[in-house]
Amino acid sequence: MSEASQEFQAKQSELDRDHQKAIISGDRKYKDELEKRRESLRRFNIEMSMDASERDTNAMLSIIKGGLKRESSMEKAKTMLSDESDKFDKDKKVYNTTRDKVAEAVDFDKRMDLPVRGESATKAVLAGSSMGFSSGFTRVGTGEVKPGTQADPMAVLQDQVNKYGGNISIEEMAPSNIHKIEVQIQEGKVKTEDINKTFGALEGMLEAVKKRRGSSVKDSDEFDFWQDSYLNIVQMRDSLEGLANSKKKIAESETETVGARVQYAMGTVTNNSLGGRAARLKELVGGDFNAVFEEMTKSVQVPKLYEISPEMNKYDIEYRTWYNNYLSSRYPEIGGQE
Repeated sequence: MSEASQEFQAKQSELDRDHQKAIISGDRKYKDELEKRRESLRRFNIEMSMDASERDTNAMLSIIKGGLKRESSMEKAKTMLSDESDKFDKDKKVYNTTRDKVAEAVDFDKRMDLPVRGESATKAVLAGSSMGFSSGFTRVGTGEVKPGTQADPMAVLQDQVNKYGGNISIEEMAPSNIHKIEVQIQEGKVKTEDINKTFGALEGMLEAVKKRRGSSVKDSDEFDFWQDSYLNIVQMRDSLEGLANSKKKIAESETETVGARVQYAMGTVTNNSLGGRAARLKELVGGDFNAVFEEMTKSVQVPKLYEISPEMNKYDIEYRTWYNNYLSSRYPEIGGQE
């Protein structure tokens, strides 16, 4: 599926280019459409990741189930599922707590209540001279905003990431800088728990900014400011999630990749990790790991066409139609899109 992965990365890059156009142009309709496109692509990527995780887990556990030492192997597998489920519950609690605390803290941060248009900063320069004598100093604008006079959601976000141990610079989550975080993960300076907490901080900030955008008068400077802030934070989140495709090896590891660590953290957010699936199934079957094991080794259709329903928006339909056509061209036996 490498061809499809490359195409999705190309679509993400296209969104990043259009993001800059939207912010610079100030076109409100364009920004609205950009937000819909981003969310549609992300939803579909999450759905595909969940399916891939299910297939991988199914294959791994099915091998154990069909092994020669089935009984002892199954006991080990059930222990693994139990441990992964417990770890998922712990990581999920950290993520949820970070998200909720950040959303609450941001509401009480006075920097968020400052005007969206700050005062212009000025500097003193020599005024013109007459008969060789200076007529004193005058102040001219620097083209920058005077510190402390304008709402600063990015500074607030960085403080919250730092407070809850995210250990990640928000400036480095920009598409042009995300490679720096990739290197930090590779070198072990940014760990899975840092990524998990950063995702929580980002989602908490998005909740707070979305609320402020929603309470602003449409087509006002205030609305535009919070809309741009929201789109910028969404882009940061998507850039960090995009590292799930990284094939770079973790230092001193022959098998683990940067992408695997990011995928693990994302699995906590979207519930699609091995532990997340085990936790959901455990809750459904009353904690019976025999039942969990059986459920996770049921046969799955590989590959499958993705459902398209009337309530989906045009971008949901566009991405699913493209991928279904791709699958049909590669696997004629699964049929085409209705």
